[in-house]
Amino acid sequence: MLGKLKKILGIEGVKINLLVPQKIDLEKEMISGTVVLTSIRKDIVEKIRVKLTEKYTRGRRSAKKTDEYVIGEIELIGPFEVMANEEKTIEFELRFLNAKSEMDKMEDDNIASKLFAKFAKWTKGVKSTYHMDAEAFVKGTKLNPVSSIELLE
Repeated sequence: MLGKLKKILGIEGVKINLLVPQKIDLEKEMISGTVVLTSIRKDIVEKIRVKLTEKYTRGRRSAKKTDEYVIGEIELIGPFEVMANEEKTIEFELRFLNAKSEMDKMEDDNIASKLFAKFAKWTKGVKSTYHMDAEAFVKGTKLNPVSSIELLE
C-alpha cells in the first residue's frame, strides 16, 4: 500500500536533470542539450517536455512589470524505460524564436545607435532573463519530476 502511494506521488521515483550550456546564443535560435533520467526502481517515462522561457521586465520600483513568454518548446515522445540505478540520457535540439524589439534592432545598426539603445533600455529598466524547464511524465505518477536551469545571455 505504501509503495503504491509513493509511486503515485513520485516519491523515490524518476529524477530528471537538464544539462545545457549555461550561456544562450540568441542569434543561433537553437540550443542543444541532454536530459538525464535516473530512478531507484524501474519506471517508464511516457514523454518529456522541454521549455525555454523569456522573463521580460521593464519599469522601476512600483511601476515594474514582468511578463513571461515561452519562446521555444519541444516534446520528446517516449516511452523511455528507466532501469533501476542506471542513467538514461536523451539528447535534444530546441529551436526558439528570438523576437527583437525596435530597440534591439537599433543595437545592430552602428555604434552610436547601439549606445543610445543600451542607454534607453537602462533608463526604462528593461531586462530579459531566460530559463529552461524539463518535465518528465512518468507512467502511473501524478506529480511529475521537473528540472529548471537559469541561462545567461
